[in-house]
Amino acid sequence: MNPNRLLDSHYSNKNPQFIISGEPIYRTQFLQDICALKKKLKDTPVQSYQLCFNHSYWFTVSLFAVLAANKEPVLLPNFQADTLLAFKKADTGVISDIENITSSFFVNTHSVCLTSSDEELDNLSLSLSQTITLYTSGTTGNPKKIQRTLREILSEIQVLESTFKAQLQSAIIYSSVSPQHLYGLIFYILWPLYAGRSIIYPQLNYPEQIAKMLQADEIKVLVSCPSLLSRLEFSVTKKHQHIIFSSGSLLKAEAAQSLHQNLHLQPIEVLGSTETGGIAFRQQMISARWQTFAKVNIDQDKNNLCLLVDSPFFSGEKPFLTADQVEIHPEGLFSLLGRVDRIVKVEGKRVSLDEIENHIKSHDFVSDAVVCFVDGQRQLLAALIVLNEEGEHILSSKNKYYLDREMKAWHSRLFDLVTRPKKIRYVSKIPVNSQGKTLLSDLKQILG
Repeated sequence: MNPNRLLDSHYSNKNPQFIISGEPIYRTQFLQDICALKKKLKDTPVQSYQLCFNHSYWFTVSLFAVLAANKEPVLLPNFQADTLLAFKKADTGVISDIENITSSFFVNTHSVCLTSSDEELDNLSLSLSQTITLYTSGTTGNPKKIQRTLREILSEIQVLESTFKAQLQSAIIYSSVSPQHLYGLIFYILWPLYAGRSIIYPQLNYPEQIAKMLQADEIKVLVSCPSLLSRLEFSVTKKHQHIIFSSGSLLKAEAAQSLHQNLHLQPIEVLGSTETGGIAFRQQMISARWQTFAKVNIDQDKNNLCLLVDSPFFSGEKPFLTADQVEIHPEGLFSLLGRVDRIVKVEGKRVSLDEIENHIKSHDFVSDAVVCFVDGQRQLLAALIVLNEEGEHILSSKNKYYLDREMKAWHSRLFDLVTRPKKIRYVSKIPVNSQGKTLLSDLKQILG
């Protein structure tokens, strides 16, 4: 296991590390950019740098420059003003291509002089013991700091490569997710660099961009998430071998069915977390059950039926107890039954947020919905509801009060008054971050 393979010359002369807006970037330029930034960082007193980037190439250059300078890269959960303020530290530097970000030790990648000697290129080196600091997305609370060593990350990458190499071959890699989070970092950046596959920039953030990508004959890979994949409503007549990875949240069955029927695609869903790395994968149209990755051992907690995970992809307390209730089958297979952290108590009554959400979604007026628990001066449930065309017509022709009454009446068919959402907001879409996750903080901001 050699971390320097991430920087090594295993790319062919015809196979660049990056293709940026159609222009290739080969190994020499890539390493020169890393060395130039490393020189700027090497003699500073700062031992860790927050990486805040819109551009994935400069993110990658900065990541390796920080590691090569024997310092620690820190990947923030997002670049919102309040987040940057909360994570601002006097002894931590910032490297960014975003102009309005400042710190005591700020490096703008646009100002780096890109010249390096052959000796400097030869001396670039990484260590398996080096760490990258990441943060959980904070879907149910504040982001939690997680440190992953290069040894753990490379162990996961080796398993991914052995699992999917035959399918991916020499495919080029596209992404709709940010490398600031573990899924994007591994699948979009580090795994392709380790395996010698070209990385495409800019990212694909819109369905029409993906439609264009699917027209190609050669195999292409898209690293994506359910929030974008569920919006691919076009169809193609030509079958192809393109591969789509999906993670961050579960892909709904109807979205998987639509992708299979309209685009002849069967996304490979990856189950994992920042804490554990990858756990398992599946293709819904083949089986709803999840298959654990090699080297991942699972068990079930006897008290709450939640999944226990042990693997070389993470350190810390093992086995790690997830919030996913499961049914375990032979040969490393398991089924997800729901998340235990979506069971809450409202006025002493146990409530399944999943069950209430599913009931709201079954209404004739509703396209999508999310329910959350608000624990403030008063404990209550709140709902964000996306209306379909019929629901939008009712809202515009009548009013919110009428629609609220309709939703309350629908709720009372299965649930009592205590479990009824006391706040209801009708929105055009459910907010998600770049990883396709809905954050509790975003929901609370909309609910007011």
